[in-house]
Amino acid sequence: QSWIEWNVLLDNTGGPTCIGPQDTGICTPLAGHCDAPILADLKHQTLEIRDSYWIMAHFSRYIERASVRVETNVNEDLSSVLATAVVDPSGSNVTFVVLNTDAHNPAKYQVELLGDYAVVEIPAHGIQTLTASLL
Repeated sequence: QSWIEWNVLLDNTGGPTCIGPQDTGICTPLAGHCDAPILADLKHQTLEIRDSYWIMAHFSRYIERASVRVETNVNEDLSSVLATAVVDPSGSNVTFVVLNTDAHNPAKYQVELLGDYAVVEIPAHGIQTLTASLL
């Protein structure tokens, strides 16, 4: 499986690729509002770097092409924690990407790898990347 971020940069009204009423300055296409990791405020000449930018950065920076996703289990008590893990193409390293969706509370979780355990705390509304050797 793969994922493509089609709109990396849009203006703060969802354009220029938006389908909708352009004369009002508010773009609401039939499929919903267009969103992007980076929004440009053309009037003020500023950029808004959104959360999805940093999430995408973790995946693209730490997960090598041709890595293989492996099973990841998150305890039901940690409903705000999402995680995925991949093994690199050489089979020598594993990368975990962990997201805490709770905007107010940090979360502690445990990582088990080859019989070793580590307790890690992720800040509220945080993302972490952990890498470990399988050798």
